[in-house]
Amino acid sequence: MLAFQTHDLEDGKKRVRMEQRISSEAKELIEIAARLQGIPLSEFVVANSVMAARETISKLRMTVLQPQDAEAFMLALADTEPCEALVDLLALHKGVTASHGR
Repeated sequence: MLAFQTHDLEDGKKRVRMEQRISSEAKELIEIAARLQGIPLSEFVVANSVMAARETISKLRMTVLQPQDAEAFMLALADTEPCEALVDLLALHKGVTASHGR
């Protein structure tokens, strides 16, 4: 049996059920992979689905800038002079928080 890590979420208790229809060829491939790892089919499907979901979320939440955009972003961060609207907003924030005893 190969080393295998499960990817239970929360406390590991199974509370909900998922069902999907797949082709017989896809099911056969998944069964072979589960057998090769020496784990039950359902455990293989859940563990690999959770892993794929985490990878997908991570990739899609990542912001990637092209070199020219990255340069513009860094220049904007380096600009130390606040605009008038920001100065007004900070003054408003200071007034509101001061009146609430913060």
